[in-house]
Amino acid sequence: MIKDFNVGDLVRFIKRQPSAQVSAKGIVAQERYLREKMPYMLEIGIVVENDCVQGCVVSFPSRVGPVSTLNLEVL
Repeated sequence: MIKDFNVGDLVRFIKRQPSAQVSAKGIVAQERYLREKMPYMLEIGIVVENDCVQGCVVSFPSRVGPVSTLNLEVL
């Protein structure tokens, strides 16, 4: 599946649903880890560059970098 992103689109990472086998403590620990180590996973970003080689370069408030288009959704 090819996703087409234009420069200037607002995007965010696709939220993954936890499996039924994960405990509530595990879900809370995962959310805490994301907030501390990878806050850009919870932020809204803007597409800066769309390159067929690098993928999609997205600017989040805490980070700018290439991101796979399979992990993004347009808002």
